Amino acid sequence: MVLMFENNKGKEIYLGDFDTKKEAYKKMMDFLGNYDFKVYYTREAYYKDKGYLWIDFGSHSSFFHLYGTEEECVGSAS
Repeated sequence: MVLMFENNKGKEIYLGDFDTKKEAYKKMMDFLGNYDFKVYYTREAYYKDKGYLWIDFGSHSSFFHLYGTEEECVGSAS
């Protein structure tokens, strides 16, 4: 699976390849921690037509995309 960060200008930034959703979530939280962003919730939606899990972490203008199959992406993050 490939984790991308979509910034507030719509540009995707590559964050890495991961074997599990748990590993991708750890990278996501580390990335946000580098900017002192506090995550109070996450929302997810899998977009079959785009092939990624959209992850909202509360910024309202930036998001994460976890590219992979629905089976890989929709499982638990813990």
